[in-house]
Amino acid sequence: MQLKKKLFGASTVVAFISGTVAQYFYPGQIYTPSDIFFMLVNAFLIFWWYVLDAREKNYKRHPFLDVSVIALSILGLPYYFFRTRPIKNALVATLVLFLVLLMWGVLGMLGQMTVYAALQS
Repeated sequence: MQLKKKLFGASTVVAFISGTVAQYFYPGQIYTPSDIFFMLVNAFLIFWWYVLDAREKNYKRHPFLDVSVIALSILGLPYYFFRTRPIKNALVATLVLFLVLLMWGVLGMLGQMTVYAALQS
């Protein structure tokens, strides 16, 4: 459980750093080459969290679900939640997932604004 919380913290740091790197090296661009790197790092962190959670719940992972969690987390994780949790807990976990994805976007923008403000002064 403690490692899963650390992975969440690491993903928030990665989201903020992604925004700072994008603004510093590619100011004004919407999609940058660094986004690919940070997307892969976050995909790895999501997959690592999924593996730890599956072990905790004694859920036998399927290769197709593994791939969907990496490639399409927004679809793969809710499917996993509904397979491993009661309906109410699965709905809450899915809502939390969407809030985390929103939070990553906000942290990326905060990172961009931080670098922009630092470079303007």
